[in-house]
Amino acid sequence: MSFKAIEEVKKEIRQGQKQLTLLMLGGVDVGKTCTVTSIAIRFYEQGLKVAVVDADGGQSDIGPPCCIGMGILEKRIRKLSEVPLHSLYFVGNTSPNGCMRECVRGAVAAVKKAKELRSSPHFVVWIHRERNQSRLTSKKRFKKER
Repeated sequence: MSFKAIEEVKKEIRQGQKQLTLLMLGGVDVGKTCTVTSIAIRFYEQGLKVAVVDADGGQSDIGPPCCIGMGILEKRIRKLSEVPLHSLYFVGNTSPNGCMRECVRGAVAAVKKAKELRSSPHFVVWIHRERNQSRLTSKKRFKKER
């Protein structure tokens, strides 16, 4: 994507013509939370409204464990746990193993809720992957449960 295309997308987002959803995937302790926090801060500082969906039920920063939490930045934050909780989806497990369907449903429901609010043109979503779970296994499981 060229710089001109990126600038056009940013312009459309600022004017409320486009909404952007980002999905952050990765293994345990690879920097997802740090990256999502940096992106959210950057968008917020540029005057954009930001919703964050925390789909990591085991190490949740937004909401309690076993839940998918959605929060909307209302002020500049230093860490993700400072994002105030707006809505919650209970999945009942700290690991997506055995409840992948509920985790995906919860993340989708949280993104839909944020979009319904129309106050959040940017969304940052992330889901973690178990340390011993292969990428191929994740893809196969997701396709089966879809």
